[in-house]
Amino acid sequence: MTLREADLQQALITWAKTQIGKYPEMLWLHHVPLGGRRDSREALSLQCQGVKAGILDLCLDVARGGFHGLRIELKRPGGTCLKPSKEQAEYIKFLTEQGYATLVSNSFDEVKAFLIDYLEGRLVNADA
Repeated sequence: MTLREADLQQALITWAKTQIGKYPEMLWLHHVPLGGRRDSREALSLQCQGVKAGILDLCLDVARGGFHGLRIELKRPGGTCLKPSKEQAEYIKFLTEQGYATLVSNSFDEVKAFLIDYLEGRLVNADA
């Protein structure tokens, strides 16, 4: 069975909910549903509402270690391509310049460790 990116994301959100007792900030880990198939009318409506290509999958608006928050882009588990799209790469560059921690990953364990390290202050923004 091939895992989908959505399966990884769901597993991470489920895990994060179990961590709220230790890390209350995990309550605010969220996803903005920008992807998926849409007919042209709905796609145009969403674009008029501000939907933008390149926005990353998961957001946590909690300041730590000199960062303003973090953003995570998930890729298909087991996939060999971790390269963000052109729009995602531009957004990652912008986020980094604005003081956000970012990660592109296809690994549950890597994202989990990144979130814990971030919340425990082990990730430090050298530019802050």
